[in-house]
Amino acid sequence: RPSEAQDGKYKGEQGRCCRRASTHAAKRRRCDRMTTALQLDEKQFPPNPDTPVQVAETFVERSRIPLGFTERSLRRGFEACMSLWCVRGLWLRGGSWSGLVVSGTSYDLETCASCYFGETLRRLHSGNWTGHCGNDGSPNFYTLAVKFGDYVFFPSHYVAYRISNGRRDTGRVGDCLDVCMSSMRDGTDHRRAPLPGPLPRGNAS
Repeated sequence: RPSEAQDGKYKGEQGRCCRRASTHAAKRRRCDRMTTALQLDEKQFPPNPDTPVQVAETFVERSRIPLGFTERSLRRGFEACMSLWCVRGLWLRGGSWSGLVVSGTSYDLETCASCYFGETLRRLHSGNWTGHCGNDGSPNFYTLAVKFGDYVFFPSHYVAYRISNGRRDTGRVGDCLDVCMSSMRDGTDHRRAPLPGPLPRGNAS
């Protein structure tokens, strides 16, 4: 029979494994939100890969929060943007509370933020825009994505969930990157990694 100290050690290890499994499952759920099947009627939603690039570049130029097309900028500057969404009218120079005008078309701020998020990741990991970028965030949730090999990432998913559910449920920008960037680097969907299980009882001694 294991001693009281050994039994306590085992329960502690088991608790840590359960917490790791719970965290892993939460990360998987967040990652699942970022990817879905992209099947569009190209007559209704014609591909326009140059549009999100132009919107992202204008967003960076007009942002009062310093932004660039780097991972550091996503984790710091873009996280600040997401945290200050309720005062988003203060983000922009020459824009409005509702968004920006790019090449004569007005884009809502959710679309601008999604384009910046996706374009930065596209440049960092040699992805390609796919689907259709419209001037309203709601359709873009389903039509706008960046493809990295076999992995397809929908930047509007993170932005929309963050706006609706907040940081506690959706996680920081960095949390999203930690979950998804390995798939972007490899061009492979790593969402289905096995969950860590509890330690065998014999390893607790």
